[in-house]
Amino acid sequence: MAGTFSNYLEKALQDEVLGGVAYVSAATVYFALLTDTNTPTQRDANTVTEVSTATWTNYQRAPMTNNTTNFPAVTLGTALKNNAVAITAFLSSGTTIAASASVTINAVAIYDAAAAGNLLIWFDLSAPKVVANGDIFQIPINSMAGTLD
Repeated sequence: MAGTFSNYLEKALQDEVLGGVAYVSAATVYFALLTDTNTPTQRDANTVTEVSTATWTNYQRAPMTNNTTNFPAVTLGTALKNNAVAITAFLSSGTTIAASASVTINAVAIYDAAAAGNLLIWFDLSAPKVVANGDIFQIPINSMAGTLD
């Protein structure tokens, strides 16, 4: 998946590196599924369309503890950050998607809160994924690799 940091996160990191304004990362990050086909500029500005719970009734953002077990430290020279565990907790109840209609997922966003919050990073899926009632959606291990180039 290709993606980028949001304007919010870019500003926070720039202010920390040059200006000494400490950025405190969230103890838990939340993965949101996006149905929009917005441009990078729109997404950087947090203009996104998340899965609707009116259609996918048991959808929730997937919480992940923000630590080096789930997101191993980057090795100097590779500059590649990745997920070490599959991300699957997109359901508030049950074990499969409860949807009244198919939902097309185009991207994934990472937030610092379970609802609302600040958009930190977004990734486009390599191909849109259509999910329907009874399906399971997950982000496989090592599939959200990203760099700061």
